[in-house]
Amino acid sequence: MEFFYDVLKVDAAIAETKKMDGIFHVRVWLKEGYLQVGEDIMDVLIGGDIRPHVIDALQFLVESIKTTCETEIEKSNINPIF
Repeated sequence: MEFFYDVLKVDAAIAETKKMDGIFHVRVWLKEGYLQVGEDIMDVLIGGDIRPHVIDALQFLVESIKTTCETEIEKSNINPIF
């Protein structure tokens, strides 16, 4: 799979997440380029006051990144036989 993301959109998603109730820190690491099956695409760290705030922020941020910031191109390793 090839994976790409828009840095400005990711930064905007992080900024929105930081505005959420009880959130103190947000950090995101995204890989880019060709990734193998099963390889991690992103790591997300969120620090906040209570678990429900952190979980809400995590869900919001991951959903934002997956729907508006990234592009995935899946490639098959299977060669058709003709």
